[in-house]
Amino acid sequence: MEKRSEKVKEALERFSGPFNCCQSVILPWAEELGFTPQNLAPLGAGFGGGMGRLQEACGAFTGGVMVLGALFGPDKEKCYGKVRSLGEAVRKRFGTLRCRDLLGIDMSDPDEYLKARRAGLFDEVCPLVIEFVTGYLEEEIKKISC
Repeated sequence: MEKRSEKVKEALERFSGPFNCCQSVILPWAEELGFTPQNLAPLGAGFGGGMGRLQEACGAFTGGVMVLGALFGPDKEKCYGKVRSLGEAVRKRFGTLRCRDLLGIDMSDPDEYLKARRAGLFDEVCPLVIEFVTGYLEEEIKKISC
């Protein structure tokens, strides 16, 4: 079993606390992006649950998009290419970029949401995607650091 990096550990710790999946992915990069965690966390607040529990794009994926945008945004085409590559990697690993499809539930149904919460679904699925996206970002950032 591979040893988890500090960034991955931090992302998973944040997710087990008060932060959503998007925030958990972006916060390990706060200092490198010129933010404090307190300043960066609100930017990702609405992206959890597939954007406000609409279950559209996965929050961990959108967090990855935010980090890539901060790093590569000045070069729009390069940024888009990096986002597409991340999207393809997430799709290859998990079959989809949509929160609804990843979780297999409808969060707009309060009973279904509570049932999934009690069953630990969010603790099983979301950390896997958070870990994958955070690790992917680390590899991309290593490429530009070299």
